[in-house]
Amino acid sequence: MNWLFAFVITCLIELTVVASIARRSQRKTAAIDSLAANLLTHPAAWYLIRSIDLPWLAAQFTIVAAEASRVMYRATS
Repeated sequence: MNWLFAFVITCLIELTVVASIARRSQRKTAAIDSLAANLLTHPAAWYLIRSIDLPWLAAQFTIVAAEASRVMYRATS
């Protein structure tokens, strides 16, 4: 699997999940934030898995922790 294909699949899944759990008035912002988070973290995950040979699950836990932090998403109330 190449990086671009993996990135597109990741974005399709994560954008769908984020948009579905966001409030209706914040879906667009949440989707944009999700895309930005993926642009920052997906290359890191790819590097960890492909170059350092970190197990996939360990890389996923690392990336999920980074994406789940409020730093990745705009604080909205």
